[in-house]
Amino acid sequence: MLADRVASWTQRHGSRRIGTSNLIAGLIPRATEVTDPDLGQALIEREHAIEERAIALAERAIEERAKWVQQLGQMPPDPAHRAAWLANVATIAAYRERWNITGNAVIGKEASVDSIEQLGQWRRASSAVKAAVRLSNSTVDASETHVHIGIGDNSAIRNINVAER
Repeated sequence: MLADRVASWTQRHGSRRIGTSNLIAGLIPRATEVTDPDLGQALIEREHAIEERAIALAERAIEERAKWVQQLGQMPPDPAHRAAWLANVATIAAYRERWNITGNAVIGKEASVDSIEQLGQWRRASSAVKAAVRLSNSTVDASETHVHIGIGDNSAIRNINVAER
């Protein structure tokens, strides 16, 4: 029976879902199991460039007090919550740039999504929006809600120096 074969295969191979720590800028799945060292190094350099760009976009949006950022609430005063909030803002900024989202809407409506790739990224950005809003209220543990954006070998979130709003 087909259902039995599918269940057996699924059990043997497990889930291939991508965790948030295995995403570039909170949106793009990292390439795994790359055996060519030159290609691996090129991919790492590209990851860093994408993540740095997402952070720069977030910094600029915060500094310019962009309307879409204001909808995410105030930057939390607690350092851990602030870092998580900023990581979520960077994910949202990366989504906005990737899909050419302009105007005051944070990420736009799901109905405006045109592809499977965009839908997956829209859902990740939507989760980042919800987490940023929760974090702005500082009522939850930051480790449970942020979207991780790795920079460098330690995958640590870079400190973003911006003026408090």
